[in-house]
Amino acid sequence: MFIKKVKLILQSEDSECGQACLAMIFNYYGYGISLPELRKNHSAQTGGTKVSYLMEACTDHGFRAIAYSLTIEELRKLTLPCILHWNFSHFVVLTKINKNSVEINDPALGCMRIDQGKLKQHFTGVAVEIKKSESFSPVKPKKINIRDVTGRVIGFIPFVFKMLAASILIDIIALLMPRISQLILDKVIPDHDKNLLIFCFLVSLALLVLQFFISTMSDLTKIKFEAHFKSNWRSNVFSKLTRLPVDFFKSRGFGNIMYRFKSIDIIQNYLSDKLSILILNVTSSIIIAIILLSYNVELAAIVIMASVLYSVVRFAAYFYIKENQLSTIALKSREQSVLINTLKFIQTHKLYGGLHRIHSQYHGIITDEATVSAKSQMITMIATNINQFISGFRNILVLFVAVLLALNNEMTIGMIFAFTAYSVEFSRRSTIVINLIYKIQLLKIQSSRLSEIVHATDESGLVSYFDLNENYSLSARGIYHQYDKLAPLVLVDINIDISENETVLLTGDSGSGKSTFIKIMLGITEPVAGSLFIGGVNIKKTGKHAIRKITSSVLQGDSLFPGTIYENITFSDSLENIEQIHEIANAIGIHDVITRLPLGYFTQIGDMSDFLSGGEKQKLLIMRALFKKPKILILDEADSNLDIFSEKKVFDVIMNYKCTKIIVSHRNERTYPVDRIIHFKKGEVIAIRKSSPQADT
Repeated sequence: MFIKKVKLILQSEDSECGQACLAMIFNYYGYGISLPELRKNHSAQTGGTKVSYLMEACTDHGFRAIAYSLTIEELRKLTLPCILHWNFSHFVVLTKINKNSVEINDPALGCMRIDQGKLKQHFTGVAVEIKKSESFSPVKPKKINIRDVTGRVIGFIPFVFKMLAASILIDIIALLMPRISQLILDKVIPDHDKNLLIFCFLVSLALLVLQFFISTMSDLTKIKFEAHFKSNWRSNVFSKLTRLPVDFFKSRGFGNIMYRFKSIDIIQNYLSDKLSILILNVTSSIIIAIILLSYNVELAAIVIMASVLYSVVRFAAYFYIKENQLSTIALKSREQSVLINTLKFIQTHKLYGGLHRIHSQYHGIITDEATVSAKSQMITMIATNINQFISGFRNILVLFVAVLLALNNEMTIGMIFAFTAYSVEFSRRSTIVINLIYKIQLLKIQSSRLSEIVHATDESGLVSYFDLNENYSLSARGIYHQYDKLAPLVLVDINIDISENETVLLTGDSGSGKSTFIKIMLGITEPVAGSLFIGGVNIKKTGKHAIRKITSSVLQGDSLFPGTIYENITFSDSLENIEQIHEIANAIGIHDVITRLPLGYFTQIGDMSDFLSGGEKQKLLIMRALFKKPKILILDEADSNLDIFSEKKVFDVIMNYKCTKIIVSHRNERTYPVDRIIHFKKGEVIAIRKSSPQADT
């Protein structure tokens, strides 16, 4: 009797552990919903999910949830599975309570067994019990297969047919060899027929040459298909990744996304390499099984049943391996994130003595990885040893029955020799087939993770349905924004008009909504209500691509990407703009700094390059914005790293540039010769006034 288990579902976003826990329990009770489907109506809350939010989601899907404050000893009274509040910032699913330990499904780290001592350290005393309500109705889960993430593969069907034809021909040649051996044993040796021996030798040699030719052509076909398939599919997935909204990346760690992207290699390796092996061995197994049956039904039944028994053992192990595979994926993703963050913030860790903590964290992850890997290896080892036992028992039984048949004159020595060769080959090939089909099941895990990218919704409003006119004024009407439906509003009824070529300064305390408003104007963030207009045209009609063609910006958190200084400014390696670059660099006072570098404008830099100061990097970002010759220029704290002299020089250049300018700054408003000042406070525009005369400097 199989015990019903809670299917492990890993979280995709950093703060959606609660949603992942709900998905696990919903699926346990027969409500087949995926995490992306649950996310559509119940997205993760900014900064973490509240218990009340989880309870509301339960009600919406036909469940009844009750929150309890209790001790560890009282957990046994709850109906399992249930949700536990973990480390004051996380949720896990409690699946089983043992005598001295508990078993949990952690959406961030996988399946884990926690002893009572560690449970006290992590469990906060809050649990959510979930049961089906009277309004509950089961839902069948949507299955994700490999085709869902690969899409239509051009040339795949012809490739399969070519590989199938080649495998059949190769099998026929290989299967003739035991027949020739049988002929030699039963005819050539007893009759001393040398002519027949020479004939058998020549036929064997001809078959070997033909097999070599067919195998070579088959391998060349596979290599060509593999090269075409790998490059096209990887390129398509990367293209899809770049079309996703910025919020997709903000809610997921780099390690998470990179490890999902690596799923392409695993799936590609199977489809381009292992698939041809599967086709070859399936056809071989069928043909050999028919040959075995033609020799003797009883002996063939023994051989075939041995393979069936191994398949049962192998797929019984699958359910345990699958959980370990999911845990491994979660831990590998976490390991990659820790490594990336350590390298990115190595200076901070060194200065604040955080290296010991980060090393301890990394060591804990790889220790858990080793533990999970050991469990998988143990299960695989047991399945392999059982297969060896089954194979050994099959060989003994086949030999015993075959000898009995020979004693009864029902088989010859040559037939026994040939049958044994065929049975060994059938066992080998059927084992390969079983193992590959088993790996297909595990491949679905990779397909599911990759589908988070492939099936994610593209950034909306990119396509233009209306051409921009020559008027580059800006208007905002009734703009509201909040980061999730339970979060407070960060922008409230924003109504602003900015004329063409006007320079506007946005001021206000930190957190007052200035940067959020800027991101909405650039199409990085979508408002929950309201509209934006450029030249009187709604940006939903103009499309974000059209907006981004006429705008340049320097935002908080902007950085230089790995490449040359020239590439960072122009986003190109063409040298036709070098004079324009020199002109801008001279104007803002960084040309001499660049030319002193060994390779000048072709010096390689990146976001962690330390041979440039913070102010110099900021000047390069401003150069990038000016080089584009924007109609609308947006600067959000673009002067934060500039000294007073550099700031004045840079802003003289900016102010002399004719375009609509929007500047966000905490500096004194008299620093900037702007036309108007718009003051934000707690998400609202509380004052719009003309700028005071600039102070003497």
